[in-house]
Amino acid sequence: MRGAADTKRNSWTVDNTGVTTRMHQDAAGRLFMESRVNGNRQREMKDRAGNFYSEKMEQDGKIERESGDGKGNRQYEMKDSKNWMKGFADNKGNSYSVDSDGSSTKMHQDPDGKTYSEHIYKDGSRFRQIHELNGNAYLENKDANGNITQRFEKVK
Repeated sequence: MRGAADTKRNSWTVDNTGVTTRMHQDAAGRLFMESRVNGNRQREMKDRAGNFYSEKMEQDGKIERESGDGKGNRQYEMKDSKNWMKGFADNKGNSYSVDSDGSSTKMHQDPDGKTYSEHIYKDGSRFRQIHELNGNAYLENKDANGNITQRFEKVK
């Protein structure tokens, strides 16, 4: 392995397998990092306030990105040559995602730990769930014709 660092807060390393890493820290305290392994690249940025950005790019074109802030809010994106998915999560227990086939998912967890989720499919059908901490669950299906079936699963 070999590497170097300078007085401007830059450093790099490379090992015998070709893995390279570069890092830099700016005056504001943000840390930037990039690494390459077998042609795949990963970049990251983090700052003192908890903000971050991460990106992974693979040789086959697959990309994953995630960013967030120090308050717990996050965004993400994943895509390859045929499909993609984007979404977010906030610091209040909510999340939402949508993907390339038109499906979407919403989720929420309340302060008491009860979890709510809804998945809407491309054809308009939907699946809803409510899960309680004690294990009880309420499930509801709506098919593409609007027919609704419901069931409650109670823990004994």
